[in-house]
This record gives sequence, structure tokens and C-alpha cells, in this order.
Amino acid sequence: MSQNAKDILINKAISLFNEGNVKKSIKEALVAKKKYPNEPFVYNLLGVLYADMGSYTDSIKNYSKAIKLNPKYFEAYNNIGVAYTSCSKNNKAIEFFNRAIEINPSYAEAYNNRGNAFKEKREFTLALESYKKSIQINPNFIDAISNTGIVYDLMNDFPKAEMHFTKALSLNPTNTSLLYNLANCLFNSKDYERTIEVCRRIIDLDPLFYYAYNRMGMCCIKLEIENEAKQFFEKAIEINPEYVEGLTNYGLILQKGRNFALASSQFEKVLSINPNSDEALLNLSKAYFDEGRLSKSIEIAKKGLSLKQLNIPLLKNLIASFLILNMFDEASVECKKILSVDKNNADAINLMGTIFEKKGFYDKAKNHFLRALELDKNSVSAKINIASLYQREGKIEIANKKYNELLKEHPKNSEVIHRQSEFALMLGSFQEGWKNYEYRWKVFPMNKVTWPFQDKPVWNGERGKRVVLWKEQGIGDQIIFLGLAREIREMCETLSVYVDARLRLLCNRAMPEINFVKDKEELNNVECYYHMPLGSVPGLLRNDIRDFDRTVKGYLKPSPERVKAIRTELNLDGKKAIGISWKSFNSLNNTKKSVLLKDIAQLFSSLDVVLVNLQYGDIEDEIKEFKEAFGINVVQCASVDNKEDLDGLAALIEVCDLVVSIPNVTVHLAGALAKETWVLLPYVAHFWWLVERTDSIWYPSLTLYRQPKLDDWTSVYSSIRKDLQAKFCKKKRSIR
Repeated sequence: MSQNAKDILINKAISLFNEGNVKKSIKEALVAKKKYPNEPFVYNLLGVLYADMGSYTDSIKNYSKAIKLNPKYFEAYNNIGVAYTSCSKNNKAIEFFNRAIEINPSYAEAYNNRGNAFKEKREFTLALESYKKSIQINPNFIDAISNTGIVYDLMNDFPKAEMHFTKALSLNPTNTSLLYNLANCLFNSKDYERTIEVCRRIIDLDPLFYYAYNRMGMCCIKLEIENEAKQFFEKAIEINPEYVEGLTNYGLILQKGRNFALASSQFEKVLSINPNSDEALLNLSKAYFDEGRLSKSIEIAKKGLSLKQLNIPLLKNLIASFLILNMFDEASVECKKILSVDKNNADAINLMGTIFEKKGFYDKAKNHFLRALELDKNSVSAKINIASLYQREGKIEIANKKYNELLKEHPKNSEVIHRQSEFALMLGSFQEGWKNYEYRWKVFPMNKVTWPFQDKPVWNGERGKRVVLWKEQGIGDQIIFLGLAREIREMCETLSVYVDARLRLLCNRAMPEINFVKDKEELNNVECYYHMPLGSVPGLLRNDIRDFDRTVKGYLKPSPERVKAIRTELNLDGKKAIGISWKSFNSLNNTKKSVLLKDIAQLFSSLDVVLVNLQYGDIEDEIKEFKEAFGINVVQCASVDNKEDLDGLAALIEVCDLVVSIPNVTVHLAGALAKETWVLLPYVAHFWWLVERTDSIWYPSLTLYRQPKLDDWTSVYSSIRKDLQAKFCKKKRSIR
């Protein structure tokens, strides 16, 4: 075949490549190789074609053959160097670039490519030297000029970087890649306004350049215009639904805006694209955590840890989930994994302190918090934990000092403000406390997922509106807030209250003027113009201790029919009935406020009374074992499920002459019924109970028996036993 025929065949392959038909181009090149097995150019061409397809092994094989056939083939040396760079084999690449330059010292492209290899190795000085040489040979070599700018950008020398990008753009003003390099440089230099300007130029040239939309979104975050940021991210992923960085940024902005469900969906998409991405796994685990889907958060964290056991951010997120679920042993195991490889990891030490605190080991907790702070003097979390621990220990003055120091140092930290709010409420500083209590939504963002009526305004107390109040916390909290419901009703045109279904009968009976809603289906049918979470109500009505003078006594009412039926069932035979409850199942610190059945029941051993079980939960075996051991019977009402049947529990409480209990749902219900109730309080209790007081500002029928010092139940039992003797023995004594 003639030279002309050979050229035609090779040119056909090149033409197909230029048209984007790489597979057909390879087919033609292979035909050429078969006909001209000793033609170096054909092998070099095949190398280029395979490289374009990402088949670098085949690419390098063909370049090598070209070089073997022509040891002076400097273009092939350059091309094989590029292939090795693409495989991150930069040292090997540099060897071939050097060989190309030896053969052709004026080969500007080889200098540029060698600079790229040095850049990948982060040997920036050598990279700049290579680029400089390339530009000396070809002053208008745009790639070398732009690459010089990229290296200066990586070196944080932004003025020089911008200068080179501007020079490159003077040679090609409409090159969107060059403009994007300039935009990145301006972003890295924190010139966000100019970054947006350059990105808009890019979009004018190419409306589908999704990277530019993403970069503008990132600028908007920095400029704190997050609504616009969201729109830019949405546009980027609209153009390219599989754009990982855009999906990630969109998810993060949604997460920051507390739209956790939609944020999770974005990270799920990212993970479907990159199943083993550490970043995607972490983001999704955090999103599930914030959404309140703790089991899913744990599942994703464990998946990530199965791929990379020592993924510390994932371990921390896993630990956080375990702590919320009271899975302290599991949390401890994960903390130890971190400490086994980094014994001075301040975050892990702080978390281990939290575990000890939750388990009631305060000395160990304090040692860990102090150690964490020693290792990281700026750890806000450790400082908060130390202040909180002093509070739990009853060292009020020290705790107050620590909280004030924290607020001074971190006046905008949500967790600091929230913790201090609860401390202020405990001290009776209601105006400050309730105001800052609203920061609970920022500290526990998963709770905000429960917000109904997301499109409706939060009520500010303005009179004459149609308002819905809705549950956000546990049964006890709902009961205490319901004591304010009548006052709220007087302020509204209409009032609906979404409560736990177990409370509805009680509420309807006592407050028929209010529409009580028991489930989300009913809630959807409520005509609502304004809404408010129940926990925000006291901030409207109880900002001074004198406001509690309006506290309603007995704002819930038991069923008279059920009271009568229970009296008959219990057959008290004229004896006094004392209801008892001794456990908390819902508190993170239930071990500190719970007591043993034998300790509370034996308070009544010398009295001719009937002990009635008001405790909820699985306690049948405990009561049976107690009776066998001590011969004291605790009567259970068969017709009442103390946990699920709160209307029945209310009737059972009403039958009792006295309730003696630790601060749990039973106490809140008894207080709302105005039943005389004696409450066993730990040394430092929930802010509902304030400090030092022996009465309750929320429930006038309660008497509070406080530990005089940490973990001192003996003194509490002694006081109660004395008062029981005075109340129930024939020989009358003055009541405490």
C-alpha cells in the first residue's frame, strides 16, 4: 500500500476521534497497526485513543511500543508521561517528561506537563520552574500560564494567581475553564462578590456550566444569604442530578435550615453515587441524627465503620446516637476505640466524661472533662459539661460563675445559651430563662422536625387569634403546660391543643371550652392561623414569681364513675390508701432520681394503711419479689394500665389519701388533680422544682422532700417517716 493510502487510513482514524467516535477510531487504528506493524505513529495514536477512554494500561503499552520503534519519538515520551500522571504515578511520569525534553529542549508542552506532575506531588517550586520554562518557549501558551496561576492559588499567593489567570484570559476571554479558575482564586481569597461576578460571566457564556452555580451558592453561604445559596445549588443539580458536590452542598444548606428530611434525601443520592465515600456516609449519618432517625444514623455509621474502622467523625456521631438512646456501654466501647489510637483525643475524653456523668459517676466525669479542657483549652463542650456537672452536684455558685463565664466567652453559642436558660429557670429567673429556653430548637434540631403548620406563623400572644398549641415533650411536661391552657383560651378566638392521646379524656372533661386533639390526623383538620409549641407557653404567662399566684389548683378532673368503680375494686375496708411510685423511665438521669421499692414501701411498715401501686412500666415481678422478701403487699388495680390508661390512673390517684413518689408522670398527674402528694427529690432536680423550696409553684398540693446533700436519700426517708407518723398515727403531731 502506498504512503498516500497509509495517510488516508491514519487520517480516517484521527478524523473519527475528532468527531468523538473513539471506538470506531480505535477500530481503524488497529487496522492501520495490522497493515503497518512497524509504524511508531500508529502506536502513539492508539495510546492517545486508549488514554481518552481511560484505559491507561493499554495506552502505556502502545506508547512504549512507539518508543521502542523510535527511541527519539519525544511526543510519545510526553504522552506516556501524561498517562502515568493520570495514574498518579508522578515520579515515573517525570522520568518520561525529562526524556522528552532531553530529545527536544524546546518542547514547551513537555515542560508544562512536567509542571503538572510536580504540582500533583505538591512540589510547587519545581512546578513553577517547569511552567516558567514552558512560557519562555511559548509566551502565549495558555495552559502553562493558567497552571502557573493554579499553583500560586494552591500556595495562597492570590495576587500572583489572579495575575496569571487574567493574562491567560487576555489571550482567550471567552474560555469558561479559565474564568472558573479565576473564580476559584477569588473565592479562596475571600472576595465573594467578585467571585459571583465572574461566575455570572461564565453562565452568560455557558448557561449549563453547573460548577459556576455551585460556586455562587458557596459564596452566598459566606455572605449569609442562604436562600439565594439554596437556589444556586438547586440549579446546579437540576443541570446535573449526579453532581456530588452540588448535592452535598444542597444537603448541608437544607440541614442548616433544619429541613432534615430533604437534607437526608440529598445525602442518600450522594451515597448511591459514591457508596463508599467517607464524607457521604458521615453527612447522611449526621442528617439522620438531626432528623431524629437514630436507628438509621447508627446503621449508616456502622456501615462506614465497616469500611474504615477508625473513622473518628463517624465514631463520634455513633457515640452521640448511643448517648441519646441511653446506650452507655455501647457508647463507651466506641470511645475506647478512638482512645486506643489517640489517648489524648480531647473530644473522645470529653464524650467518655459525658458517659460517666449519665451513669452518675460524677468524679470520673469531672476528671475527664478537666482533662479534655487541658488538651483543648477552646473546647466549648468541655466547659459546658463542667458547668453542668457543678450544677448537678448542687454547687450552685460555682455553676453560676461557670455559666456566666461561658456566656461572656460565647454569647452566640446555642448550647451555652440553652444550658444557662435551664439554670436560670431553676434559680427562678423566669424572664431570662424562658426567653433563652427557645434555643432548645437549635440544640436539639431533630425536635423541630415535629413542628406542624410549618407554613404558619408562631403565635406571639396577640389576642383574638385562632391558635393551636402542640405537644413537643413528654407526658409530664405536657401536663405541667396544660395548667396554663385556660389562661391561653381567654386570649384566643379559638384554641386547639394537640396532646398525647392518653391525656385527651382528662383534658376534655376538665376543659370542654378547648378543642383537644389526640393525633396528627385530627390535627390536619384543625383550622389554624397561628401555632405554638407547648414549651413556649410559659414564656408568655410566667415571667415573674408573682405570675404563679394565678396557678390553678386541680385543673384536671378524674372520671367520677371510674373513681367509684376503683374504690369498689380495691375494697379498702375503711383503711387509708397511699399511692406510691418509685421509678423514672424517661430521664437520662433516672438513676439519680429513682429509688428502690423496698426503701419507699418500708416507710409505711408501722402504719395501718394500704399501699397502692401507681408505678407504670414492667414492675410486676419487682412487686412480687418485694412481697416475698418483706411480707408487705402493694395492691395493684387490675382495671388500670398505669402507663397507657392515664384516665384510669387519675381515678386511682383520686382514690388515694396521699401520694408519695419520685418526680415522674405520676407526680405531675397527681399535682394537676390537686391530690396531696409528697415528692422525693434528688439534691439537684429539674428546673420545674427550683432550688431549696419545699412547695411547688406549679402544683400547690405538692410537698417537696429534697436531699440535703448529694445522694442522701436517708435524710429524705427520715423526714417522710416522721411526717407519716404525724399524719396517720392516732397520737397527733404537728405537720411539717
